[in-house]
Amino acid sequence: MMTAPETTTKAPAARVWKAWHVFLLALVLVLIFGRFYRASRVPVDDAFITFRFAENFVNGHGLGFNPGEKVEGYTSFAWLVVNAPLTLLGKVPVQIWAVLLGILAWAGVVALTWRQVRRVRGDRPLGFSEWLLILYLALCTPGVMWANSGMETAPFALAWIAAWTLHLREHERNSLPWASALVTFAAGLLHPEGVLIGLVLGVSWLIPWRKDRVVRALMYGGLAGGLFATYWLLRWLYFGYAMPNTYYAKVGGGGALMVSGLTYLWRSSISMLTPLALVGCILWRVKTWRQWPRWLTTALGLLGVLLIYIVRVGGDYFAFQRFLLPGFPFFALGIWYFAVGRRDPEQQPTPRGRPVLKAAAVAVGLAVWANMIPMGHMLQHRLLQQAMSDYIAAGKALRGSIPEDATVATIPIGAFGFYSGKRILDLVGLTDVHLAHLEIATGRRVVGHEKYDYGYVFEQRPEIIMQLPALFARGEAGVREWLRKTTLNAQQYTIYSYVELKEQYELCWHAVQKPAKIRRREQTGRLGVYAYVRKDLLGRAAYRHWKRLPEPQAKFPFKNWQETVRANVEYFGDRRIGMWKFAHEPISEPPPEKPVQVWPPPADAAATP
Repeated sequence: MMTAPETTTKAPAARVWKAWHVFLLALVLVLIFGRFYRASRVPVDDAFITFRFAENFVNGHGLGFNPGEKVEGYTSFAWLVVNAPLTLLGKVPVQIWAVLLGILAWAGVVALTWRQVRRVRGDRPLGFSEWLLILYLALCTPGVMWANSGMETAPFALAWIAAWTLHLREHERNSLPWASALVTFAAGLLHPEGVLIGLVLGVSWLIPWRKDRVVRALMYGGLAGGLFATYWLLRWLYFGYAMPNTYYAKVGGGGALMVSGLTYLWRSSISMLTPLALVGCILWRVKTWRQWPRWLTTALGLLGVLLIYIVRVGGDYFAFQRFLLPGFPFFALGIWYFAVGRRDPEQQPTPRGRPVLKAAAVAVGLAVWANMIPMGHMLQHRLLQQAMSDYIAAGKALRGSIPEDATVATIPIGAFGFYSGKRILDLVGLTDVHLAHLEIATGRRVVGHEKYDYGYVFEQRPEIIMQLPALFARGEAGVREWLRKTTLNAQQYTIYSYVELKEQYELCWHAVQKPAKIRRREQTGRLGVYAYVRKDLLGRAAYRHWKRLPEPQAKFPFKNWQETVRANVEYFGDRRIGMWKFAHEPISEPPPEKPVQVWPPPADAAATP
């Protein structure tokens, strides 16, 4: 009896995930989750600061937030240049362009991270650890948020890992380090601290010591350092100061700022978890450090200089680890190496089941954890983003309703300044040289928003002092809510210590067309902005849109600001909401016997007189 010959069925070849495959996957995930978080609805306020600098630059007004002024109130020169041409098309196109570049950049970060994993492990099927690395980076809330922010954060992170990737290739081939040097220079243009990359990669060329490697190190340092030094000298000659104005505005004397930086790292670590996991892995394998591959040691070196810088500048004001974003791929790579990558690829276990589903579950779990820890992290971000529609609407309203040469002293200045087009006096000094260079100890309050001088503000005689360009209802309830929100920090309520405010200014209200997207159950009727307007201007045709308030409402802030501050102190204390820290100066006068209730708002807050 004849039997049929046996046939062998070959198992289907495992899919080889190349860098461009991962790039497309990450791009789709960042787009989807950006919409889920509503992160791409409008850029963050600081992005609009750069947009306004770019707009003035491309229109021939120089590098200043106000035309004719020279002040380095932006952080990223490269981001300014990249976005400048789009401002010629309008205010919305530049926002879309900036967000798109951020999304593409973060997808690039994920792809380059995977490229390094693939170089170590080859084309073996993806296991749980590899899928987790890809999905963690693509789905992590900081990556998604800052990719959609309209800021240079994601491109800056891409520059870090791109320079590192190019350096590894150049070192292995002993080739000329021109590519890594140019990307290092680009990182410095995106953020000045980007040049810290050069310290690590330059030293890496010298280990192990060889004469030809020394030449490569000198070439790398000469090209990257020479280009950046030339740029730095030119900007110094243009602006007149060694450091950017933003640095002076945020960094001051005293050791509290470093404590704030350490606190920022700790709170970020418990939110991300990956820094703590990497520290645990290092301690676990520290005895084998001589066996660690070059790519790992250089990655740890880049993390080290990044963390030192963050401590020095005191951390960040925003939620979701903006300053730590360049370190995310290195945290993930380090953990992957200690968990799997240190083994011989042939000895690694063959993936079983559906590792992608398990990895997705863990990645989503980490994202949920990051959204909840520290408490108020997501709330802080949403509060900031919800106010963006207010700032834009207020800017549009004032663009044509006050004289072209009028000065508005306010905070925040980004979206309001970009859409109003008016001369802005930044109350915390990001775009003002005098305020930025004040000798004030920093790190005790909200990082980056601690320097102020209302005596100087009154000397400038701004036409309008708008402590918050948000929208409020007209009437007693609206004034109460406005006062409550403008007495949270000393840089807001210290203004009432100056007699010039009461003698020279009057609290008025300016109606603003309510944007369709603004929905507030606690506010009904027409909305507008409250601001102090110089008394000598009221009654003029150019200021006819500013409406005087009834005397009790106009005097309400002067009589009740201290009580409002005390109520806010009692409610907030020194607690944090996300990365916000509320701290208050002592009030010398004793509290009244029966303080006015301002928090929570009165039950009739929704009523409009």
